[in-house]
Amino acid sequence: MVSFAADSSLSQCAIFCAKDSKACMATLSDERTGQCLFFNSTLTGRETDSDDGMVYLERMPDCCYWTGSSRSSADQSSIYKDCQDAFEKGERNSGAVYTLRPNPNWRLIRAVCQFDHESGWTLIQRRLDGSVGFHRGWVEYVDGFGYLDKEYWIGLEAMFYLTRVNQKLSVYLEAHDGESRTANYSSFYIDDAEAGYTNHINGYTGDVEDSWAEQHNGMNFSAFDNDKDLSELNCAEKYKGGWWFSGCGPSNLNGLWIEGGKSSGVRGILWKKWKGYQYSLKVVHLLLGR
Repeated sequence: MVSFAADSSLSQCAIFCAKDSKACMATLSDERTGQCLFFNSTLTGRETDSDDGMVYLERMPDCCYWTGSSRSSADQSSIYKDCQDAFEKGERNSGAVYTLRPNPNWRLIRAVCQFDHESGWTLIQRRLDGSVGFHRGWVEYVDGFGYLDKEYWIGLEAMFYLTRVNQKLSVYLEAHDGESRTANYSSFYIDDAEAGYTNHINGYTGDVEDSWAEQHNGMNFSAFDNDKDLSELNCAEKYKGGWWFSGCGPSNLNGLWIEGGKSSGVRGILWKKWKGYQYSLKVVHLLLGR
């Protein structure tokens, strides 16, 4: 046991634990007292639902998941189906981390929610400063990686469940000089693991030309160790990031973050129909909404 925190909800216990990811591997939330117990190892044999009022959550590498569940109505009040559900129940703290469960039979997801005056959006990917490497293998792209207060990828399995209830996608793009553009899609969802997490994306509007749906719609996801693109090249390996590649362009929002934006080849964070192949964007937000 590491420490206590008074007056804490289930989601707060998870967030406190995640802030010290090296020391905290599991937490018990006491429904009766509102306290958290933190542990530096998992508790073998611990039931996730028990009759003693203690709810067990266990960290999953690396970013955004928790095992365990709760039948408590008090705890469930702070777990939302998605960020739109959080908005409809009165949440307005845009940019904060919320605990989501889009499917009652699946594990908890921790994600950033962004709210405007009429809706909530779930942040599924964020690029900011190059602090997190996106040249990752298949398992990490499935499970998710990164840091919720910095750069992260929520994971393909989480996206599959989230896109069962959220099928709008907003893509925020920002260059190194602060200029920004937005691409919106009225329909976006991905298939399950068996189908290769194929993406289906249509209904473009925005103030930048489409570089996603035209060539990437209907493609399986590729990582450097699971090449599913249509090119003779391994696009994820060559261009240093997993994506729904057909050929090796015209977009790859998981490419290398490059200081200043000048890219050698197509290795950067790419949106070809705005900045071309030789430019790596600075900031990207992928947001799911209803």
